[in-house]
Amino acid sequence: MPVKQTFFINRPSFQTLETSPRGMLIMVSSICFLKSMIRPLVLSNASLLVVSVRMPGPSLSSLQSSCLSFFSPSMFMRHTLHDYNPTRGGQGARLLPDPKTTSKLLPMPPCPVRLLSRGAEGDIYLTEWGSRAAVLKIRRARGYRNADLDARLRKRRTVREAEIIRQARSAGVPVPVVFFVDTVECSITMQHVRGRPVSSFSGAALVRLAEQIGRMAGTLHKNGIMHGDLTTSNFIRSGGTLYAIDFGLSARTDKPEDHAVDLRLFKEILNSAHVREMEKAWKGFLSGYGSAVGAARLGRITSLVAEIEARGRYATVV
Repeated sequence: MPVKQTFFINRPSFQTLETSPRGMLIMVSSICFLKSMIRPLVLSNASLLVVSVRMPGPSLSSLQSSCLSFFSPSMFMRHTLHDYNPTRGGQGARLLPDPKTTSKLLPMPPCPVRLLSRGAEGDIYLTEWGSRAAVLKIRRARGYRNADLDARLRKRRTVREAEIIRQARSAGVPVPVVFFVDTVECSITMQHVRGRPVSSFSGAALVRLAEQIGRMAGTLHKNGIMHGDLTTSNFIRSGGTLYAIDFGLSARTDKPEDHAVDLRLFKEILNSAHVREMEKAWKGFLSGYGSAVGAARLGRITSLVAEIEARGRYATVV
């Protein structure tokens, strides 16, 4: 049975502007009320938590105007929405959980602790989310772009990345858990995966990992996801699990040529950074990929890889 929680709402303080299968958009009247609402709000059939908060007037300068929150499926709670009648007593809005429900407060977005890396898509910081180690990815504003266009692009790409990470997890691909997505600052807070990048492995270990990467890439492609940056640096071995990371360039696509671009990039990385293991690692990768997509699809994609290599702007990988 799903866990249920009842929200008692004072309509003068809380206004539902829009609802959908993915979440709700709410208007609040004060900062104090907003603080009382910093809890997960999920519609009964939501598979992805989306809560957008808007505040009128000068309050926007002191708190973010909106927030978009993503949680792993294990953190979802189902809720029932009820009106609260002010004539029955009480002031403002109250959240009264069912006795059988365990509610967790949603923390405010974290502050960066230490810069880990700077990339074309954003800056990566080591931080904390509650008591858990986390990574904060921030898409910085680009001064050379029109400000409005830049804001729209960064927001769209941030939301897309978080959604694709969730979809990859649903498909069975190990990825970091996304804790929080800030559509104002264009940042994603996610699980910090401790381990070794595949790029640091060599020999037989690399060949085995390449086969796993091929299987994971095939699973992504079979579910309509193009990673966009399929390199050995974007896979981390943590314990006995191999994680895919950095979906900043990912996209939803079922086009065979888009999937072939992923394979072409991985082949190029093997040829440049793992020359000694190139042949065996590529063979292992294709074996894993074929096990996920099937022989017919494998043949189609590899033929497209050969076509891409034959184009004038690409150097042939032997």
